[in-house]
Formats: sequence, structure tokens, C-alpha cells
Amino acid sequence: QQYNWPEVKHVLTETDNEYYITTDLLQIIIQKSPLKISFYDAHGRIISKDFDDDNSSMLYEDGEPSCLKELLPGEHFFGFGERMDFIDQLGKTVELNVGRGRGRPHEVGAYNILAANYSPVPFFMSTNGYGIFFHNSSFFPSLNLS
Repeated sequence: QQYNWPEVKHVLTETDNEYYITTDLLQIIIQKSPLKISFYDAHGRIISKDFDDDNSSMLYEDGEPSCLKELLPGEHFFGFGERMDFIDQLGKTVELNVGRGRGRPHEVGAYNILAANYSPVPFFMSTNGYGIFFHNSSFFPSLNLS
């Protein structure tokens, strides 16, 4: 395991409303208020952007953290651990809890394949080149990917 990584050369610029962090590969724009973060590649193409409205896109409501992101054209989502429903989770609400699902055995078998989740992991990847990890073991979030 590697714990010591070389320093990433970067330039930090601050304006009244934003921070700009620029590396050889990324530009990160952090809007101060409301808090929003956008990531761009070295060519200025957007990788990930918080939802564009007048509110913060990072929330903590009813004991659950969440973030709101802009869905980019052609973007799809994969991950969340060992799931038995779909590989692509675009347009789905994903519940991260262990379970066989519900259903009467004679109708859907012993398992409801569309709800079965044996090893939930609060991490997903986007086809746009980023991943998000909800580093919190105290809850089982629901994620709406539409």
C-alpha cells in the first residue's frame, strides 16, 4: 500500500467569489457561496459539476448527506457494490442496504432480483471519468441517479 504520494504541482487563485485550483491535468473551481465545485480536464472539458441553481449542492438533511450534480449528455453510472438488478444505474434510485429483496417465493423466487443487494458499497463511477464515495458508515443512503 502506498501512503506517501508526490506533491501535485498546482496554482491556487482566489477571487471574491471563487477559488481556482489548476494542475497539469485538472482545473477545479470552487464557488464560495453557495458552495459548489466544478471539475474540468486540461482542455477545459467539464468532468463533473454541481447542480446549477441558487442553493448549495452539498446538503445534510434528516441525518443524510447528499450532493446534487449536473447530469452531462451521455453520462451513465456504475458501481454500488454487488447488485443483482442493473449494471447501468442511470435513471434509478439505488438503496444501499443489505437484503434479498421482497416478494413471495412462488411469484419471484426466493429472491427479488431487482431489489437484492448483498454487498452495498457507497461508491459509484461515472462514464465521464469521475467517481463519488460517500465515506460514511452510519447510514444507508438512497441515491437518485436521474
